[in-house]
Amino acid sequence: MARGYPDYSRPTYPARTSILEGQTRFNLRAVIPVDASDTATGDLYTVPTGKRLIIGYAKLSCSHSCIQQADLLLDDDEFASLYFDLLLVVPLSDIAGWVFEAGEVLSAKLYNNLAEDVTFIGVFVGFLQDA
Repeated sequence: MARGYPDYSRPTYPARTSILEGQTRFNLRAVIPVDASDTATGDLYTVPTGKRLIIGYAKLSCSHSCIQQADLLLDDDEFASLYFDLLLVVPLSDIAGWVFEAGEVLSAKLYNNLAEDVTFIGVFVGFLQDA
C-alpha cells in the first residue's frame, strides 16, 4: 500500500435518476397466459389524457424454455418484434426510449411455440410526464 493512502477503496454510488417537475415514475407488470401452440393479444396500458409515457426499460420472460416471439403494438401497429428464450432485457437510453402520446394504447401479441401452456411476464419501467 502506498504511503499516505487509505488501505480500502472508497465506495462509489451509482447516479440516481432525478424526477423533474411534471414527471412521475411508471412501472407496469403484465402477466399473460397463453395456451399451447396459440397466440394471445392483450392491451397493456392506455396513456392518459394530457400525459406522455416514456419507457426506458423493458423485460420479458416466459415460464418455459423455447424461442418465443413477442410483438409490441402501438394502436394495433407493430413497432417491435422480439425473440427470446426464457428472458429478454431491453435497456433503452434517454435518447432511444419508447415514447407514447396521450390516448395511445400499448399492447402485446404473444406467440407460444410449445405444445404446453406457458405464462409470459412483461415489465415496463419509465416516466409519465405532462404533455
